[in-house]
Amino acid sequence: MPKPHAGGYWLKTLTDYGCTFVFWAATPHSDPERVEERMLAEFVRGVDTDSCRLLRDPERPFPFANLEYPRGNVKRHGITCPHLRG
Repeated sequence: MPKPHAGGYWLKTLTDYGCTFVFWAATPHSDPERVEERMLAEFVRGVDTDSCRLLRDPERPFPFANLEYPRGNVKRHGITCPHLRG
C-alpha cells in the first residue's frame, strides 16, 4: 500500500493548520521527482541573503517541510528523529 508523501507530516504540525492554504499543481511531466527538484532549486535561488541570515541553517534555505535537498544534503533543523514511527 502506498504511503503519503513524508512532507505532508510537517504541514500538520502548523498551529494554524485549519486556515492554512496549501498550493499544488498537477504536472504532465513523466518524472515528478525531477519536477520537484527543479521547484526546490528555484525556491532556494529565490531566498534573499537577509532571510537566509535568520534561518537556523542559512546554507540550506529549503521550504520548512523539506529536510533534505538534494538527496544527502540534510538541513540542520534541530529536530531529532524526524521520521520516528510510533
